[in-house]
Amino acid sequence: MAIGEAFGYAFLPLVIFGLFKIWKNDQLGIVWLAIGMGLVGNSHILSLLLFTILIAVLELIRIIRRKFTRREFKQLLLSAVISILMASYSLYNVITWGLNNKLVTPTPILLGMNPSYGLTNLLNNDITESSTGAHMGLAVTLLLIYLVAQLFSRPTGQWRYWTIGALSLWILAQDWINWPHFATTPVSLLQFTMRILTIVSLLIMIGLILFLNQVNWNSTATTIFAGLVIIFIGVSGVTQIHERAAQDFHWAQHHTQPTTLVKRRLIRHLTGRNYLANVNHMTMPDYHIQKDTVRTNPSFHPQTNQNFQLALQQNWRKVAFDWKGARQFKHFRATDQTVNFNITLKRQQSVKLPVVGYHHVNYQVIVNGKNTTFWHSGGQLKTKLTAGSNKVEVSISNESRHLGLFILSCFAYLISLGYVFFYRSRSRKDAQATRSGY
Repeated sequence: MAIGEAFGYAFLPLVIFGLFKIWKNDQLGIVWLAIGMGLVGNSHILSLLLFTILIAVLELIRIIRRKFTRREFKQLLLSAVISILMASYSLYNVITWGLNNKLVTPTPILLGMNPSYGLTNLLNNDITESSTGAHMGLAVTLLLIYLVAQLFSRPTGQWRYWTIGALSLWILAQDWINWPHFATTPVSLLQFTMRILTIVSLLIMIGLILFLNQVNWNSTATTIFAGLVIIFIGVSGVTQIHERAAQDFHWAQHHTQPTTLVKRRLIRHLTGRNYLANVNHMTMPDYHIQKDTVRTNPSFHPQTNQNFQLALQQNWRKVAFDWKGARQFKHFRATDQTVNFNITLKRQQSVKLPVVGYHHVNYQVIVNGKNTTFWHSGGQLKTKLTAGSNKVEVSISNESRHLGLFILSCFAYLISLGYVFFYRSRSRKDAQATRSGY
């Protein structure tokens, strides 16, 4: 899982917290919702889209139940404007980058969760990342089962709607539904329905809290015990992954055959020596420059073939990159801003550099210590190199073209957090004045 996606999921509770505040007519709800969505927008665009749809569905339900008000609409609209300001720098750069480059989209596939595989991983407390065998963990799953059982004995309570919603989404995520049928629709951006489990887990937590409030839960000892059990399950799952990675690493060390499995296991056990190899281990062609014309396998169709590796191979065919020419270069050093290469040529010629050449990105190419003119060609940067040894440095300017938007985003956060601090301070003073009789 990408770190941006992980952060996006982490901010979802803050989004829902703000939404609940708005439903309770709390003025701070506008700010909390804006901060939550702003943080998601700065982390992961797909999560931003997914959570926006979630909010729209929840508000649609409120409209159907006739709980939606004009004031709520204004608060949501204001929150949306503030969140856009908070994420304006990231959103503008992503949109500009997308509009100015023909990009390879994520692998065109839509995989549902396999219930039997997921159950096996659940019982084994195996939290290895899996597209079809993912689960929410033993503790959260047991909570869902408990809440579903309570539906048959307690006919009232708001918690019921959240529990039914969680159960419905969990069922929807399974491969009982013909998900491949939607592989050529915008839904395929989801790629793996296991992403829905984030929302399912949150709905379970909301349902549980509302249920405990309804039954006036006050058993501190049981709460502490349940918390310790959840911590134990989580820690043991993480420990299990680390132990398996170490075993795989030692196994791979004793195999001289450089197979794909050996290479993957060698870098999966992260060390200081293999860190760079791990970072450069590229298995996904997503967001490379796409060829103008693409030859794909006519027998492959995402609606009928859900083999991820085969779909991945089809996606690699779309990438505009000269792999053969890239092998002429020797890699020296790479950072997040600069990459250095060395190449020796028999004669002067124009050569494609082994870097992806995005349009609307401020590159700088230095050859043998001198700035060199370059141009875009076939998804890469191209420049003239002299006969003999050439030391090439390609860098990206760290000077923002949109400094104003960056400052605007920062100010939006600072002003919003300042408003929260001021509002809470004033509320405390008003409460103290009321208690004092003034």
